Amino acid sequence: MGRIAQEFREEMSRSLYESYLAILNAGECGTQYEAIERARRSPAPQWFISEWSCVNILTKMQRGEPTGLKNPDKIRKYDDLFAVVERWRSEHGEWPGLIVVCREIVHGEAPEYYICHNTAKQMILAERKRRREEVARRWVR
Repeated sequence: MGRIAQEFREEMSRSLYESYLAILNAGECGTQYEAIERARRSPAPQWFISEWSCVNILTKMQRGEPTGLKNPDKIRKYDDLFAVVERWRSEHGEWPGLIVVCREIVHGEAPEYYICHNTAKQMILAERKRRREEVARRWVR
């Protein structure tokens, strides 16, 4: 599974699973593969990164330094974040600093989950299993 910060993993799994269920229940997909693809590409409630990571990577990008990113989904995520920051800068006259802007942006909605299909599949299956076990525990009591 991809390296998603532990602080975001559970919340991301729950959110991704909810998106997946909504897509399945709407009857919009013919296969589970297609439903997972649509779920991982659906809007996410937040960027699922820390403010520090956002500032760190975007500072390197602004300076033209190597970011160390190799995962294509993460590269896309930070390219999109960079564009959001630049758009924020052009729309607001005053620049309060990158940390302030990142603090605001990372808690806002993201265009997608920025994870690969296999990671999305593993997260969805793990969340499904967790929920089934939770229901089973309730029945046993």
